[in-house]
Amino acid sequence: MPVNATTPVVGLPQATPAVPAAAAAPAPVVAAPEAAKPEEAKAATPADTNKVASSTGEQSTSSLPPSSSSTPAEKVKGFHTSSVGDPHETTADGLKFDNMKTGVFVKMRAKSGDFELQTRQDPWDRNPQATVNTAAAVKVNKGGDIVKVDAAKDTITFNGKPIEVKEGEKFEIPGGGSITKSGKGYEITSAAGDKVTTHDRGTYMDITADASPERVDGDVSGSLGALDSDTDMTNDFVARDGKQMDVNNTDAFIEEWRAKGEEDMFGEKPAGGAVEAKPADGEAKPVEGEVKPVEGEAKPAEGDDKALTDIKANLAKLKADPANAQFADLFAKLEELLGGAAKGEEKPAADLQQQVNEAKPEGNAGIEELLKMIMAWLEEERQKRDIANKAKEGEAKAVAA
Repeated sequence: MPVNATTPVVGLPQATPAVPAAAAAPAPVVAAPEAAKPEEAKAATPADTNKVASSTGEQSTSSLPPSSSSTPAEKVKGFHTSSVGDPHETTADGLKFDNMKTGVFVKMRAKSGDFELQTRQDPWDRNPQATVNTAAAVKVNKGGDIVKVDAAKDTITFNGKPIEVKEGEKFEIPGGGSITKSGKGYEITSAAGDKVTTHDRGTYMDITADASPERVDGDVSGSLGALDSDTDMTNDFVARDGKQMDVNNTDAFIEEWRAKGEEDMFGEKPAGGAVEAKPADGEAKPVEGEVKPVEGEAKPAEGDDKALTDIKANLAKLKADPANAQFADLFAKLEELLGGAAKGEEKPAADLQQQVNEAKPEGNAGIEELLKMIMAWLEEERQKRDIANKAKEGEAKAVAA
C-alpha cells in the first residue's frame, strides 16, 4: 500500500495529555428546499476516510455560511486542537478526521503573521504504511522567530541553532514567546499567548495546540480547521482564501494546507529572528542525523523499546528509594506485568488498575508518573498488535484474491 494513501492505519496511540474542551453540538443547518435528506450518521472508519465524524459520533454533512463581516469580529470560542498518532486530527470545534499523508502541513496560521504551526509527517519506523508527526515548527512572533522540535533527531532548535531547555526552566524569547520543558516534550508559547505542546513518543510526537483565547473569529486557520466564534464543526474546513470547503472531502482540505516552496519552515536557513540562541556551554554540535543520548539513560535491553527501557529505569529508581518501601508488593506486581506484556501477553490495563487500587499510592508523584508511563506503553503495545493483525489479514486476503 502506498504510504500516501489516505486509508488510516489503525494502531498508534492517541495520547491526549491535555483534555480538550467538550465540543458543543453542531448548530442546526438550514437546508435549501431541494436539498436531499442527509445520510444516517456514522463514525469514520479506515475504509471510509473521507467521512468525518464529530466527537458526538454524528456525521458532518454540510457547512454554514461565514458570519457577516458588517459586525466587529468576535473572539474565538473553541481554541484547542490536536494531531496525535498516525495522525488523528481534531479541530477546535471537535471535528475529527485522519491525515495519512507525508510531507509538511500548515496546521495553524494567524493572518496577523505572529503565529504559525507546521508539522512534518513521515512514515512510522515501525510500520511504513502509517505516517506520524516527526517534527514541529512554530513561529512565535512577528519578528519571525522559529522554534523547531525534531522527535526523530531528538533535538530542539531556535532560529536554526541547537539549544538546551532544562526541566523547570523557561527559555524566554526576546522577540516575544517562550519555551519550557514539559515532561519528555516542550511547551512553546507565542508572544500572543498561543500554545503548542509536543509529547515525545520516541521517534514521533503527538501535538496539542491552543490558540490564544484573545484571537478573533477568522484570524487562525489551517489543516486543523478554522477558529471562529461559534462551535459549529460543520464550517471548520476553510481554504487559504477563506472560502468554505466540503467537510466530507478530507483529502482536498488536507492538500489545500500542504506547505509549498518558501513557506516550508523546515528549511535549514534561519527565518528572520533578531536573536539567535547559542548551544549550552561545552555542548558539542550534533552530527547531522545523530540522536543525542539522554544523560544517564540506560542502554535498552535486547528486545526492549525506548519507552519500556525508560519505565524499567524509573521503576528501579523508585524501588531503591527507602521512602517507597511500603510499595514493594506493587513494584513486584508491576515487574511481572511488564515482563508478560514484553513477551506479547495481552494483559489488560484493568490488571494494572487493580494493583493501583490495592496499593493506594495517591499523592506519590513518582509512582503516579510511573503508572501513567506504563498505561501509555501498554496501550501502544495493544495497538501495535492490532496493526500487525490487520497487516496479516490484508496479506491473507491478497493471497486469497
